Amino acid sequence: MSKIAAALVLSRELALLSPAPPAPLAELAVPPESPTLKPRRTKLRLFVIIASGVCSVVIASLFLWLLFREEEPASHLAPRRWARRTAAKVLHIAPPPEPTPVPVRAAPVALPPPSQEITRLVQSLALSAVNRGAQPRAFIGGKVYSPGDAVAPGLYLHEINDELVVFRDEAGVLYPRRF
Repeated sequence: MSKIAAALVLSRELALLSPAPPAPLAELAVPPESPTLKPRRTKLRLFVIIASGVCSVVIASLFLWLLFREEEPASHLAPRRWARRTAAKVLHIAPPPEPTPVPVRAAPVALPPPSQEITRLVQSLALSAVNRGAQPRAFIGGKVYSPGDAVAPGLYLHEINDELVVFRDEAGVLYPRRF
C-alpha cells in the first residue's frame, strides 16, 4: 500500500476512536513566506489573460467601425442600361404616358372691389398652423382645410403661399392674409 493510502486509513481509525475537535485554521494554514507556495501565474494563465484582452479590443474596434462607418453607394445594385432596354423589349412594356399639359390661366376679368365684411371675416379667422408641402393644409378654427374647401359660407380657401394664405369669395375676389 502507498504511504498516502496508509495515512488515510490511520486517520480514519483515529477519528473513529477519539472524536477530537477540529484543529483551528490558523494551525493548518501555511505561512505566506513558505517556500512551498508557488505563484499561480503559469504560462497558460498568462496566455488566457492576454488573449482575452486582445479579443476585447478587437470586438470594441469592430463595434465602433460598424457604428461610425459611412454607407457606400449601391451603384453596383442598379441594373445596367442595356438590361432595362432588353427587358422592355422582351416584356413589351409600353412607355409611360406623357404628362398632360398644364392649362394656362386666362387673363383675369375685372372683379368687384373686396368686401369690407369679408375682409374683417378673413382677419378674424383663428389661423393656427399652416403646412406648405406638396399637399398644403391650414388649421383654421380647430379644423383642417385644403385649397378649395369652404371655410365659411361664401368664403373658400384658395391657396397657401410661402408667406400668405389666400381666401376667395363667391365672386372670385381674393383676400390674402399673412400667417
